[in-house]
Amino acid sequence: MSQTTAEKAKAAGAKTPGDKKKATSAKVKALQAEAAKGDIVVELRGETFTVHVEAYQQKVSEDYEFMEYSMKGILPLMLDVLLDSADREKLKNLARDEETGLVSPEKMGDLFAELMEAGGQGN
Repeated sequence: MSQTTAEKAKAAGAKTPGDKKKATSAKVKALQAEAAKGDIVVELRGETFTVHVEAYQQKVSEDYEFMEYSMKGILPLMLDVLLDSADREKLKNLARDEETGLVSPEKMGDLFAELMEAGGQGN
């Protein structure tokens, strides 16, 4: 019986897309169980964040100007809805330069993308 390409690759030890997904930690599982409906708990660079996906989607569907800002990628407005103030501060601190104390806009953009991807909301 001949093997499929996927079976041959697996037998040879090739990685699959499922191999890249990290296992959810017990801490994240516990927080997810307590999270409000429509919230997603994600772990990013050792920090835990609660992403308010449903609230964000509702705001986009109800407020045209907010939708415009979101489509233009105006990050501070998006983060105000997606994260509570403590989580926004944690994200900024991850992007903060240790020497200058400044928060890099580029690093914030990268972290935002990682956060959305970790929560299954990325492209």
